[in-house]
Amino acid sequence: GSPKGHYYSPEANFVVPLNYELTFTDETEEDVDSRLWQFPGTDTPTSTEKSPKVKYIKAGQYDVDLSVTNSAGTSATYVHGINAGLKSLIWNIPASENESLAIVNLANFGYYGGSNWLDIPAFAEHFDAPVAPITIEEVNVYFGAATISKKSEDTQITVSICLPDANGLPGEVVASGSLPCNELIDASQTVNDPTTFFLNNDAEINSEFFVVIGDFPHNTGDEIAMFCSPRRHDVSQSTVYHQLIDYDENYQPLDTRTWVKNTDEFLSFAIAPLISFKKENSGIITPSEDTLPDSSAISPDAPASYYTISGQLLPARPSIPGLYILRQGNRAAKIRI
Repeated sequence: GSPKGHYYSPEANFVVPLNYELTFTDETEEDVDSRLWQFPGTDTPTSTEKSPKVKYIKAGQYDVDLSVTNSAGTSATYVHGINAGLKSLIWNIPASENESLAIVNLANFGYYGGSNWLDIPAFAEHFDAPVAPITIEEVNVYFGAATISKKSEDTQITVSICLPDANGLPGEVVASGSLPCNELIDASQTVNDPTTFFLNNDAEINSEFFVVIGDFPHNTGDEIAMFCSPRRHDVSQSTVYHQLIDYDENYQPLDTRTWVKNTDEFLSFAIAPLISFKKENSGIITPSEDTLPDSSAISPDAPASYYTISGQLLPARPSIPGLYILRQGNRAAKIRI
C-alpha cells in the first residue's frame, strides 16, 4: 500500500521527505505466516509487521522489498524508486498509469489541456500540501502535441505557482515563468522530453497549491495538448481545473474569467514541478547529491538496465531518442540517447 505523505513522480514511484514518519502496508490477500520488509535508508532497515512505520534518514533513491511466506511457499515484491529527501519532479500520476498517458482530443473543438475552441484559455493542476515545506524552482510540462501555427510562434505560454483563494480555486501567484510557443517540445514519441519553465523566483510552499498554465492560442493550425492520465472512475481523483471566459447576456466577452474544477473528466495533467525539501524539516543535501549522477559514473562494461524517466523497465537499450535512466547495480544516471 502506498504510504501517506508522499508525492508521485515521473522519475520514481514516490517522493518523500527525510525524518517524516511513513506507514507502508502489506496488502497480501491470502494468509501470511511470516513477512519480511526491507527498508534501506531508513531508521527501520527491516520489519516483520503488517503496517510498519519508517522514517528515511539519508537522502537517496531506494527500493522497498517485501517477502511473504506461508505453507505454499514464499512470494516477493518490491517498489522501485523512492526518492527520499532528493530534489525531485512530482506529479499526480501513479506509476501504474504512466504507460497510458494520452492527450484528450475534443474532436472539432481542439484539446482539453491545450488549444481549443471552447473559450478555455488556461488550465490548472492541483497539488496537496506537502508534509514538509518545499521550494519549487521550475515546472516541467509534458506535451503530447505541439504543432504551432506561424501566427502563434511568438505567443507566450505562462506557468504560474498559485495559492488557493477563499473558494479553493487558483488565486495568488507566487512565482511564474514563460516560454514562446515555438519552444514547446513535442514528447509524443517518447513521453520523456518535457518542456521546462524556469520560474522568476523560487516558490516557498507549505500548503496546497496549483500550477496554472495558459493562455493557449487557438489559431488555425495550432495543435497544442498536454499529456493527461487515463480517465478514472472516482471524482475524488480529479486534480484538473479549467478557466472559462465570462460573457454577458448578449454573449459578448467580459474582462473576467471563472475557474472551474473538472468533475466530468477525472484526470491529472502531466505537469511536474521540481521540488526540494527545506533544510529545517528534512535535512539538506549537497549539490552533488541532489540529482542522479551523470553518465560518467557508469562503467561501460557493467551489465545495464534501461528505464524511462517515469521508471518503466525497458526490454533493451532504447532506439528512440530521448531522456532515459541507465541503472547498474545500485548506481543510476540520467542519459540522453
